[in-house]
Amino acid sequence: MKLFRHVEPLEEVEARLPSPPFFRIHRSYIVNLNRVLELRLRGERDYEIKLDPPVNMVLPVSRDRYPELAKLLGL
Repeated sequence: MKLFRHVEPLEEVEARLPSPPFFRIHRSYIVNLNRVLELRLRGERDYEIKLDPPVNMVLPVSRDRYPELAKLLGL
């Protein structure tokens, strides 16, 4: 996986990406919903997503963003 340093605010990047499939799951993360392999509970009210290969990352989902994410994923 390649990482790129980018100094533009995430809000500006988010505004240019099509939604869906791109969705901001947390103040620090925007993901392609086509790459979500699993949405899982990681605590009493906390969720995380696992992205499919080759990314294979597990990222937190903001409590505020979970309801819209679940709706977009058809849950």
